[in-house]
Amino acid sequence: MAIVAGAFSILMAMVLMRDRAESNTMRELGELLDTVASTVQIACFTEDEALAAEVVRGLLSNSAVLGVVISANNHDLARNYRTSSGVADTVGGAISAIEGRLVRRVASPFDPEQTVGEIVLEPDPAAISRSVADDVQFVGLLLGVQWVVIGGGLLVLVLLNVVRPMKILSDRLHRMDAKSGARLSPPVGQENTEIGRLATDINELAAGLVGAIDHATEQTRYLQEAKEQVDAQAQQLEAKNAALARAMQVQEEVERIARHDLKTPLSSIAAIPALLRRNWRPDKDQEVLLAMVENSAKRVLRMVSLSLDLFRMEEGGYAFSPKAVDISALVLGITQGMADEARAKSVDFHVSGDEPPVWAYAEEILCYSILANLLKNALEAAPRGTTVRVSIQPSLPVRLLIHNDGEVPVSVRASFFNKYTTYGKSQGTGLGTYSARLMARIQLGELTMETSEVAGTTLELVLLPLPEWEIPRTALGASLGAPATSPGTDVAIPALRVLLVDDDPDNTLIMKLFLPSPPLRVGTASNGREAVEACRRRRPDVVFMDIEMPVMGGFDALRRIRTLQLEQGVVASTIIAFSAHDDEASRRRSVAAGFDLHLGKPSSQDEILTLLASLGCDGRSTNAVPEVTVWIDEDLFEAVPGFLASRRAPVALLRQTLESGDREFLRQLAHKLKGSFGMYGFKWAAQICRELEDNHQSADLKILALQVDALEQHLAHVNVRSRAQARGIFSVKPGVENDVSEEKDPSD
Repeated sequence: MAIVAGAFSILMAMVLMRDRAESNTMRELGELLDTVASTVQIACFTEDEALAAEVVRGLLSNSAVLGVVISANNHDLARNYRTSSGVADTVGGAISAIEGRLVRRVASPFDPEQTVGEIVLEPDPAAISRSVADDVQFVGLLLGVQWVVIGGGLLVLVLLNVVRPMKILSDRLHRMDAKSGARLSPPVGQENTEIGRLATDINELAAGLVGAIDHATEQTRYLQEAKEQVDAQAQQLEAKNAALARAMQVQEEVERIARHDLKTPLSSIAAIPALLRRNWRPDKDQEVLLAMVENSAKRVLRMVSLSLDLFRMEEGGYAFSPKAVDISALVLGITQGMADEARAKSVDFHVSGDEPPVWAYAEEILCYSILANLLKNALEAAPRGTTVRVSIQPSLPVRLLIHNDGEVPVSVRASFFNKYTTYGKSQGTGLGTYSARLMARIQLGELTMETSEVAGTTLELVLLPLPEWEIPRTALGASLGAPATSPGTDVAIPALRVLLVDDDPDNTLIMKLFLPSPPLRVGTASNGREAVEACRRRRPDVVFMDIEMPVMGGFDALRRIRTLQLEQGVVASTIIAFSAHDDEASRRRSVAAGFDLHLGKPSSQDEILTLLASLGCDGRSTNAVPEVTVWIDEDLFEAVPGFLASRRAPVALLRQTLESGDREFLRQLAHKLKGSFGMYGFKWAAQICRELEDNHQSADLKILALQVDALEQHLAHVNVRSRAQARGIFSVKPGVENDVSEEKDPSD
C-alpha cells in the first residue's frame, strides 16, 4: 500500500509540475515579446526592414518559437519567418497558418492609439514539452529519492521493531511446551509494546487451552473407563438375559409339562367317582367322600389350568371362550365348602335370589376362581357373629352382590384392586382382588367395590347373560360342585368302532369305562405309530388322539392316518384331539392341523357320549364344528348380517375351486376371505383361511376340503354378539334367515 501511495503521489506531483512548467514557458514567451515590442514598434513605424529582420532572428533563436510574423502598414515590411526553412510567406498565409497563438499589437511611438503593426508568434509545442519534461523529470527524481529514503527508513523500522520481534515470538511459540508449564517471553525491549501484550495474551490462552485439554483428557479417560464398565455390564446383562431367557423357557416348559402331567392323573381321579356311581349306589357317607374326592380333583385341575391363564390375560393373549355357567350352583358349592371355616368364626352365609340355575355367559373356571376368592375374603373380613350375604340377580346383565359388615381400611381403598395390594395378612400375595377383577373384565364383565364404616363392604360382580337358545343345550351337563350323573338312557349311541390313542394307561382305562360296549367297539394304542398301524389294519370310525406321546406324537399320526385313508380310498375317520392343553391357541392349532375337534382333558362322560351320539354310523358328524360365539364391536354389529350373507358365494367358490384343482385361485380366494373375516372379528374363520392360503400348494386337496367343511360349519352355527354389554344377539342357523334381535337393557 505504501508503494502504491508513493507512486500515486509522484504521479500527481509530475502532473502538477507539467502544468506549472507550461505556464512558466508561456509567460517567458510573453515577456520576450514585451522586451522586443519597442524595437519592432520602431521598425514598423520607420519601415526599417533590416531592424525588423534582426528582431525576428532574435526571437527565432529561442528554441520554443516555431515561427514569427511581423505585420505592418507597409506591406513590404510584413514578413513571415519559419525556423524550419527561413522562407518568408505572405502575411495572410502566415496568419492563417499560425492561427494567432501569441499576438502583440505594435502601436505608433507618437500615438498609442495608432496601430502600425503587430507581432504574431507560434510557439513550438515539442520544444515546450521537452523543456517541461526535463523539469518534471528532475522534480520526479527528487521526489523518488525522497520516497526511497523515507520508505527505506520505514522498512528498516518495521523489520527491526515488528517483523524481527514477531519472528522471534513465532519461533519461541513453536518451541514452547505449554503442557510442561513453559511460558512465552517477548523479545528484549518489547515487554511494554503490543508484541509484549500479545505474548501475555498467548500465555493466558495457552494456559486455558492446556487446562481444557487436561480436563478433556481426564473426561475421555473417565468415559473410556465408563464405556469399558458399561460394555462389561452389558455383556454380563446379556449373559444374564440369555440365561434368564433359557431359564424362563425351561420354566415354561417345565410348567407346561407339569400341568400336563398333573392334569392327566387328576382327570382320572376326577372321573372315578362318576364311574363308581354308575354301577354302585353309595350310602350317604360314601357319597360325601366321593363328592369330596371329585370336587377336590376338579378344584386342583382348575388351579393348574388357571396358573398360566392369568399371565395370558395380563399380556392380552387370552382367548375368551364363553359357555353356560350356573352362577347359583357355583355359589352354593363354594359356600358349602367353606361351612366349617364359617362355623369356626361364627359367621353365617346367606344366599338370596332365584332358585338355581341362574345362567351366565362366561367361563366356569374363571367364575369359580372369582367367587371363591371374593367369598373367602368376605368371610375373613366379616366380624364374628355377623352374616355374609350373597344376592344373585338374573337380570341383564347378571349381577351378584357379596356383602359383609367389615370395612375396607381407608389406606387401601384407592388401590383395592391393584396388583400386590394386601392388608392385615402376613401371608397375603396381593393378587386376589387384582386377579378377580382381571378375570371379570376378560369375560366382558366388571367387578366393583363400595365400603363405609356404617354400611360395610359390598362387592358387585357383573357378567353377561346366557342367550336363550344356549340354555337347553348346555343344561344337560353337570355343574361344578354337584356330582356328575350318568347319561340318560334316551341317548342313542350308534355302533361305532372307537380307537383310544394315549400313552397314559390310566387315561385309557377311564375312557374305556366311559364308553359302553356294546354298542361301541373300543380299541387302544399307546402311541401314534401303533395308531397308524391299527388304522392300516382296520378303519376306526372315531379316533381319540392324545397330542404328546413318545415314539410318534399326535400331529404326525394324524397326517399319516389321513394320507393312509386317502390311499386306501376309505371314508376319513373322525379324529378328535384329546389333550390336557385346552387353551384356545391349542384348539386352533389342532383344527388347523386337520383334527375334526379338539377335546380338553378332563371331559365328562356326558360330553363324550353326547359327542358320539351326534355321529352317524360311519363316524362322520353333521355338526363337527361346535356352535361358537363371535364378539363384534358396536359400530360393526348392524352390518354383520349383510357381511355374512356376502361371504356365502366366496366360500362356495372355495369348494368349486378345490374340485377344479386350481390351487393358485384357491390361495387368492383364501387371502381375500382372511382379510375380510379378520376385519370383522371372525378370528377362527380368518385362521382357517390363513391355513388354506399357507398350505394351498403342499397340502392334499382332500385335507383342504376338510378345512373348507369346517369353515362352512363354523359360519352355519356361529353366534354373533355385540361387545356393548350384550346389546344384541343374532344367530346364523342352518336354513334360517339371519336376523338381529335387540336385548333391552333393564334400565329402559
